[in-house]
Amino acid sequence: MRIVHISGIEKKGGRASFLIDLMLKQSEEGLDVYLVTTSDSWVKEEALIRKIPVLVIKKPSLAKLAKNKQIPAGSVIHYHDSAVYKYIPKQDAVRKAGIMTIADVHDYDWKIKSFPFTKYLERLDRVIAASNYEKSLSRDIPMLGNQIDVIPKPVYLKRFAVEASPQPVLSRLSVPPEISLIGTVSRFDETLNYELLIATMKLCVANHDDIEFLLIGDGPMKEEFIKRINNEGLTAKTLMTGFQDNIAQYYAAIDIYFHCTFMDMLSFSVVEAIAMGKPIIAPNLSTIREIMTNNVHGLFYNVESPDSAYELIVELRGNPDLQKKIRENNCELAKKKFSLDVVSKDYTRIYKKMIDSLTKA
Repeated sequence: MRIVHISGIEKKGGRASFLIDLMLKQSEEGLDVYLVTTSDSWVKEEALIRKIPVLVIKKPSLAKLAKNKQIPAGSVIHYHDSAVYKYIPKQDAVRKAGIMTIADVHDYDWKIKSFPFTKYLERLDRVIAASNYEKSLSRDIPMLGNQIDVIPKPVYLKRFAVEASPQPVLSRLSVPPEISLIGTVSRFDETLNYELLIATMKLCVANHDDIEFLLIGDGPMKEEFIKRINNEGLTAKTLMTGFQDNIAQYYAAIDIYFHCTFMDMLSFSVVEAIAMGKPIIAPNLSTIREIMTNNVHGLFYNVESPDSAYELIVELRGNPDLQKKIRENNCELAKKKFSLDVVSKDYTRIYKKMIDSLTKA
């Protein structure tokens, strides 16, 4: 059974790292894995380093894949991002080729009411959502019916080692030992709850001299956010690093992870924070409640209340016993639910189920 992964991702990030990790794991498990990418991207280079065969096709239609002889009968084509959804073939072509199609549709793709890819997703044999909440959003695509599976976003636990030392990052950023570092990892785009983040930062800085914020990530709204930080007088208490390759070192340096979004979706960053055993402050949203339990894996704040987030940061910061309990619970949760081993087996189970249905048809 060949698994042909198709991706239009160009830059390194959560989805890109997930794709590389998943392909590597599947290859180790004996699956015939192949990558088709639309550009000479980071994903392509990383796949080649790991000896995963790669084909670059700018427009990876079924006809072009067939021409390159990369999809023998009995293959599964796995689409990974919205950049390639438009190349999902129609069902008559898929059946004629003797293959099956599947796609991951995560994050705010589901939240766009004028979602432009509906007609392409309707062609799929199966769809993967990251949470039951995201699955419920598929009601606007009635043809998918019960063809949606829920697989949470995984994390490669070897990369996110809990015992990673915070010292390299703390030294590099000149953070004194008495400072509590509140951190978040996010793209600076419409998914970030800017107003609540800034208001919470102002409350923390105004009342606690020993709190600083570490903000990691890039995005189209980053420069605007920097201006807001300056205007609010928060620059001296804010560390902004941009995108970072070795993100585990930065998680290690964070004392409390502050997940700051108002969009009800499951992000890679909160899963990574769980894997690193971080004490977490998170919004009280359905996707968060689906993967975490309040007071067990973190503390949940009212998404519309900076006061709520601030009070929980102060509470968690002042309770070492609760921090220890959350760290232990999160490490256990990561192993049971989010490890690449567990998630890869879930994907393989679905692939085999798809091929079985094809052979029975």
